[in-house]
Amino acid sequence: MITDPLHLDFTKEDDKKTAVLIFQTIQKIMGDYPSRKLPIELTLGLIERGRVLSAASDIWRDEILLQVLKQVNRNRSKYVDNRGGGGGEDDLLSLL
Repeated sequence: MITDPLHLDFTKEDDKKTAVLIFQTIQKIMGDYPSRKLPIELTLGLIERGRVLSAASDIWRDEILLQVLKQVNRNRSKYVDNRGGGGGEDDLLSLL
């Protein structure tokens, strides 16, 4: 579980909280965190949030990519092949 951003350039508390919320969204997409929304809805929301944040700073694009890569590589969930990086329909890496 990530409790701090992976990118070290975040100094504002709001940025740190946003980074943690992004990671929780990634966990929901991967099936590791409960959610009432479908994974595709969460994925599209993450992409939209990433576009908005990246417009303000490239650091956010890097943060989201780092978090996705960390989750896909370290996740032992049975859903990782379908939702993360295994070529499933809603392959998170291909959408980023």
